[in-house]
Amino acid sequence: MAFVAVVAALISACGFAISTSLQHRAVTESAASYRPSDGLLKSLVRSPAWLVGLFVGALAFTFHAVAVKHGALAVVQPIMVSGLVFALPVRAALDRRRPKKSDIAWATVTATGLALFVIASNPTAGGGVSKEVPAAILVLIGLAVAFVFSRIGVKSKSMMRRGVLLGSAAGILFGLVAGILKMIVLAATDGHLNYLAVAVLVVLGVWGIGLNQRAYQVTPLSVSMPILNVVDVVVAVAFGFYVFREVPAHQAGALVTELIGMVLMGVGVRRLTRREVFPAQTSVRTHPNPMTSVGSTS
Repeated sequence: MAFVAVVAALISACGFAISTSLQHRAVTESAASYRPSDGLLKSLVRSPAWLVGLFVGALAFTFHAVAVKHGALAVVQPIMVSGLVFALPVRAALDRRRPKKSDIAWATVTATGLALFVIASNPTAGGGVSKEVPAAILVLIGLAVAFVFSRIGVKSKSMMRRGVLLGSAAGILFGLVAGILKMIVLAATDGHLNYLAVAVLVVLGVWGIGLNQRAYQVTPLSVSMPILNVVDVVVAVAFGFYVFREVPAHQAGALVTELIGMVLMGVGVRRLTRREVFPAQTSVRTHPNPMTSVGSTS
């Protein structure tokens, strides 16, 4: 387990925690003043908090690139879940309050699950070479599933189903982004720039951000965030296995421990996010399609 990868992943997770906290606050506060004639991004760029969150997110993404360069995806992506733990003091600071004891307890549960999963997975290092055909297959399958989930999700009248589907779709895209990012970084290290991979990364990233912002607006974080993080990790681990030959430990004891760790992470994340305020129902009606909302910036 590369020390540089772990440290970079932790810094990245902290940065994304700050970014997410600022952007989520901006999205929820803008719901009341949203104008149907504007697209979602056009509305958000007027918010200083959202823009600062975007800048911090870009810095966090840079550290994420460093992390995937030096470590296996099965190590890096689970560590990114610690962003929810880092978000606890960030949210408390924004609200000018102290973290609740129950929040600290569930943050501990999340961190414990994270540690169990990362230590138990202990993946063997790949050869540092990406397999483009498996990568293309995974991306195409992921895009198809994410598209279906997002289309069904935005039309669903059930808050729970909507959150699960949108969270799953965003998780798929973010897991693929991590894998594609590793491909780009490894190619750049060898002095090459894979322009197709960069283009795919941009498409996946923009779409993932759009779905994530949409999920922020129409469901509580306690619904979408846990499934997003779990799916993100699963997709990234699968990408690492098939594309980079990063093989996680798969003995019976290790698999059981990984499963326990994943469950603890999911439960901890859900409890940490369950107190989020559910946005106004008007936002659901004014955003029938996340892709339309994101694209309507002109």
